[in-house]
Amino acid sequence: MDDHQTSNYAKKTGSKRPIEVFTTEEVNILINTAETVRIDFGKIYELCLLLGLRLSEAVRLQFSDVDFEGRVITVPASASKTYCARIVPIGERCLQLLCYMREHYERPVPYGDLVVQRNFVEVRRQTGIRGSFHTLRRTSFSWYSQNPSLSALHCRSVFGADRSFAQGILEDWSKDSSAHDRLRAAQDKLASLIRHESSI
Repeated sequence: MDDHQTSNYAKKTGSKRPIEVFTTEEVNILINTAETVRIDFGKIYELCLLLGLRLSEAVRLQFSDVDFEGRVITVPASASKTYCARIVPIGERCLQLLCYMREHYERPVPYGDLVVQRNFVEVRRQTGIRGSFHTLRRTSFSWYSQNPSLSALHCRSVFGADRSFAQGILEDWSKDSSAHDRLRAAQDKLASLIRHESSI
């Protein structure tokens, strides 16, 4: 992560200090190592990264929250840190991952947060990469903030960065198909940076 990316992240989040994020290379190492430590955990990492989900949100998601035809996820208020529901569009790679998880599991992330956190601790031990699982979300926001087609308002709403933003534009955002398409395109661009050492 270079200084330009960090400063853009700070600008869109309102932060006054540098935020710890993973480099693209570190993201690839983490995802592929997670998959070798325990099958399908790399897919969980990738879903959280591409969708910008907090781990606490990801483990509470149900397939009933996923509109596969409309290609959006509704993060319910009960799962959100801000206690406000939000809409997250789904790109091609996320759709592929969610279809795979639906075929094999009862939930998009079929483990509790402690199980995922323990996996991350082991991955961190094996790779020597510093950071927490939440750093994936920070990295995701940093990546999206580089896309000129996405406004700070939309980024903050999709990521549930703050309750007032989410409440203020949820209805408009849910109907804004062009904004959804821009987010999906940005998401697919990010997905293309991830090199997979295993299938799907």
